[in-house]
Amino acid sequence: MRSDIERKRLFNVAETEKLPGSAYSEGANEAVYERLCRKAALALRAGQAVVLDAVHSRLEERVAVEGVARRLGAAFNGLWLEAPLSVRLDRVGHRERDASDADVAVAAAQASSPGGAMTWRRLDASGDSLATFAAARALLGLPPPPDGAAERAKHGGAAPGQ
Repeated sequence: MRSDIERKRLFNVAETEKLPGSAYSEGANEAVYERLCRKAALALRAGQAVVLDAVHSRLEERVAVEGVARRLGAAFNGLWLEAPLSVRLDRVGHRERDASDADVAVAAAQASSPGGAMTWRRLDASGDSLATFAAARALLGLPPPPDGAAERAKHGGAAPGQ
């Protein structure tokens, strides 16, 4: 579940339609994260695994999502993806037709934003998506991806057994 997609749904616009700054107010942000937690809880109750793709820059956001898993007796693995600012700015600057409205200025501001205590495991995301996928699996104690799974993950498809 992507926070960017949930925000677009909240405002009833197409995924790649740019939202105004007011869609990123504190109240809107809280609504998006509450929505993510509610949907995660529904999926967990149905026996599904959940991946939340969101910044979770505030400690309260991280605590809330951890709490959903804890209340439902589900395992939780928080991964905090890190890359040098220059890499992040380059990636954001080259996005096309993406649900994220974040531009270079937003990415730079996020880098200077205090995030509170970090208890999630840090993951080097400075490589390409396949390297990050493999590193995440290793950090979680999972075997390397099956043949072809990494390539499918790169293109947004589910890997077998994932």
